[in-house]
Amino acid sequence: MTTTTQIPTTAGVAPRRSRLVALRLLAGAAALVMALTGGHLLATGWGDAADGGVHRLQDLFWGVDEALLLAVPLALQLRRPARHPGAARVALLAVLAQLVGAVAAATIDPFGLVLLAFVVGVVALHPRRREVLRPRVRVDLPLLVLAVPASAGLLAFAVVQVAHHYAAGPGDVLEAKVGWLGAALCCLGLASVVLVSALLSDRTPALLAAAGLAVLGGASVLHPHLPSSLGVLGGSAALVGAAVAASRAYAVGSERPSA
Repeated sequence: MTTTTQIPTTAGVAPRRSRLVALRLLAGAAALVMALTGGHLLATGWGDAADGGVHRLQDLFWGVDEALLLAVPLALQLRRPARHPGAARVALLAVLAQLVGAVAAATIDPFGLVLLAFVVGVVALHPRRREVLRPRVRVDLPLLVLAVPASAGLLAFAVVQVAHHYAAGPGDVLEAKVGWLGAALCCLGLASVVLVSALLSDRTPALLAAAGLAVLGGASVLHPHLPSSLGVLGGSAALVGAAVAASRAYAVGSERPSA
């Protein structure tokens, strides 16, 4: 005689098939749009030679934000979304960070509001919606020791980028490509994901944050003088943070529920 187990859902019963189909349609569409509009910069940004290559770091900030904090977490909802509440939470944090950053820079656009609606729809349809929105706090102290100063540093850097956005004059090539704003949005999203990962001992968000920090840290060390670079010191700190976050991700339990 064999027994089967079910992954618990918000209501304690298996979600309706139509609900899962709708969730996957929303998540898939949003993930594809994010990958095509900005996520590809995670790969192509390294070689951007426009205007003498000054956009490379800012391209990578956009790439991290739209690929690692949005496209990947949303794509994870396409198969067994009940196993990935933490990933859905990352997407929600990232899109809320985009909204906050856009308000701060006074540059709200319709596309951002549509993206917000898609992500909110994914969370509303998620089979573990309650856990996405009201997770159980399980503090990972070693990661929290890193997360607090890292989040504070990222927030401060985001404020500086918004200030550059306001200071840019008409025709400024960096402002024209919304580079300063992209760096600010990415920093806000990463700061929230890093901190939440430590407070919830959540593996997937910690790994996504580690990947983002590694990309930005490595690029900043390679190009310390480009606009929006963290510099050699900041880039090195980001690389150390990425290593710690990745190691702690495997030290804590996964986000999968016990059977």
